[in-house]
Amino acid sequence: MLSNLGFPTENDRLVSAVEQAVKSLVDRAKGVSGPAPLPDITVPGNIQVIVSASGNDRVHALLAAKSDLTSFNDQLGDLERRLKSRTPSLELARSLASATTGLEPASAARERLGALAASRDLLTDADPVAPIVKELAEALRDAIHEAAVALRDARATAVAGLEQQPAWTALDDAKRAALLTEHHLGTEAAPNLADAAAVLKAAQARPLQGWTAELDAIPQRASRAMEAAIQLTTPAAKMTTVRVSTASLSSADEVERYIEALRVQLLDALNSGNDTVMVKG
Repeated sequence: MLSNLGFPTENDRLVSAVEQAVKSLVDRAKGVSGPAPLPDITVPGNIQVIVSASGNDRVHALLAAKSDLTSFNDQLGDLERRLKSRTPSLELARSLASATTGLEPASAARERLGALAASRDLLTDADPVAPIVKELAEALRDAIHEAAVALRDARATAVAGLEQQPAWTALDDAKRAALLTEHHLGTEAAPNLADAAAVLKAAQARPLQGWTAELDAIPQRASRAMEAAIQLTTPAAKMTTVRVSTASLSSADEVERYIEALRVQLLDALNSGNDTVMVKG
């Protein structure tokens, strides 16, 4: 019996070995117990009473509780194995939940994670964490993939627009590539979304809000790249800048007047001896 509990001993050390074995079970029970979502494991009374006995009575008490000892030892072994695997899984779930804040498709999984945190079900037979991790990762994976595709397409559209401009096409390939890199318009590798851990790493490297910010910045970056191309291909003495004024237009007549004023402004700039007019907002 003692060997099965991990405390093999000689006959003359039976009494002390019994005490060590029972204390070990008590310590192991404490090791898998704790605040929610951990369980609160209570050592059966007929096991605890073994230590209060003395001499051969302690050995007899051990044998009397053999069935409960075996069952409790097996129970603790199962709980310890689950604790070892589910603790990191729970941390992953919590990190994924944080990364999906505000993401509606992940709301149900976040609610289940919150309910689990208030329960003591972390180490139950059926793993309650794995399905939550899977659902959170799937929702986050879909959101990141969608954002990455949108960003890729926006960059491609911006570059296609640049390639329609004479000042851009006048540059050699190396200079165009350098400008795209400088203004963050070049292609980038698709995020690794192979598993839940990879999805979390991608989200930590660029949160969902970061993807939105990158997408919103594309037009301004394309404008700066075009401006740089013009400066590289046009002598400064023959170029002027016209800034487009901000306006609030609420009728067709107002639109026509705005366009006419802008036309006059641009023509005046060209007629002033400039070969190129750069228009900036």
